[in-house]
Amino acid sequence: MTDMEQAWRDTADAFVRFGRTFKNRFEAAKPEGVEEDVTSALDSLTEAVDTAFSALGASVKDPEVRETSKEAADALVSALGATFTQLGEALDQAFGRVREAAQPPPPKADDAED
Repeated sequence: MTDMEQAWRDTADAFVRFGRTFKNRFEAAKPEGVEEDVTSALDSLTEAVDTAFSALGASVKDPEVRETSKEAADALVSALGATFTQLGEALDQAFGRVREAAQPPPPKADDAED
């Protein structure tokens, strides 16, 4: 199992534990007369989180998902690289203009003879 797969599995497990802990604490603290619908909703939420993270875990194992995620990451890196290159060029031009404006004008021929 790769580090990424383990990280997603750990995340799924943590959310399942959270859902169960929350449910248990809620059931222990709920006042008398609270409808069973709330308990049922929490059960459904716990199951939905478990199902979602199980599906996510299975998806990251799929070779096509891995390949397309690599392509997406490569495209993101390329886009960021192009953006920073363009930004660098724009900053260089802007600071070049600032440097040119900040330089004193060259002495005139008449000033040099004085």
